[in-house]
Amino acid sequence: MTSLPPLPRISFTRTHTLSKVGHHGGWGLVLRGTTCELEGNLKVYTCQVEDVTEGGEAQEQGIQKGDQIASIDDIQVRDLDHSRVVKLFQLRDRLKLTILPPHMLSSGQQIRVTKHNSSSVHSIWALMNNLCSLEIIGINLSKCGVFLGTLISLKSLSLCHCSLSSLVPLRGLQMLKRVSCLSLAHNYLADDAFTDGCGLQHLINLKKLDLSRNLLSAFPDVLYKLTRLEVLVIVDNNLSTIPDTLASLTSLHTLCLDGNLINDVDNITRSLPLLCKLSISDNRLECEPEVIKNGHYQITGIEKNPYTRSQDDPRSEPTLRRTLSVRGPVFMKKHDFTAPN
Repeated sequence: MTSLPPLPRISFTRTHTLSKVGHHGGWGLVLRGTTCELEGNLKVYTCQVEDVTEGGEAQEQGIQKGDQIASIDDIQVRDLDHSRVVKLFQLRDRLKLTILPPHMLSSGQQIRVTKHNSSSVHSIWALMNNLCSLEIIGINLSKCGVFLGTLISLKSLSLCHCSLSSLVPLRGLQMLKRVSCLSLAHNYLADDAFTDGCGLQHLINLKKLDLSRNLLSAFPDVLYKLTRLEVLVIVDNNLSTIPDTLASLTSLHTLCLDGNLINDVDNITRSLPLLCKLSISDNRLECEPEVIKNGHYQITGIEKNPYTRSQDDPRSEPTLRRTLSVRGPVFMKKHDFTAPN
């Protein structure tokens, strides 16, 4: 599970600046507000343009009937109600509106947010029932965060290279009950990021999880509550052992642990009845695991372990594969050290 389906780099929001015009200071539009009640007593207000006046200010600025207003002067409308929205329009003479066009409100939407459309990250919540796949790549979510609690139709979520050191910035993560595929790869997530309050254990339909290239030294306890998990990828971390408690993941059939510090895999492979694919290259296995001798599993990676090398292979073993430096995460791989002539 290294990537999600390729998605277009689209900016799914528009920004318009409106000014009151005319003797009565009209905006040239009619708004309709709706309050939706989601699971967990979460109430979310949405505001849609019901009509625009011919030749009015709104039409002149490109606002169309059916547009949904995501924010007003950078205030997210989900946190408001209709009376407060009306008051904003009454009290101000100039407003900046962030708009979702009507075509974005259809079901089955797939969105990718990168540095090219980073401002759109604040309006993702407004897609609500319409978004099925979301990728956020290279956006520093540790600073801005993202509200996910309204995305009740989301099935696939990838948050890579987002500078996450905890899951706190992922507000409403626990509401994503339909998500079956989650990638948190290429972040700064260490063991203390996966507390009981992180929300991950509430993703009851999660089947594929990728925690590669983080700072984990142990399997997070919240994993053992994901009983439907089928594919687990924790590549390039600092794992040294595989705990017996991993046996609680009885649906697991694919386990990828390349690039860690693991020296034994036989203890757990005997306890996972459906496990059929195992990748454990670039670890610290000193001898051939029984699972390979018996041929019970499809081994997709075993190279770069000590027992697969020749005795004169001049490589050193790092105590950590990945650490956090001043400039960010640094990979400490095995290297050849050849003395100069």
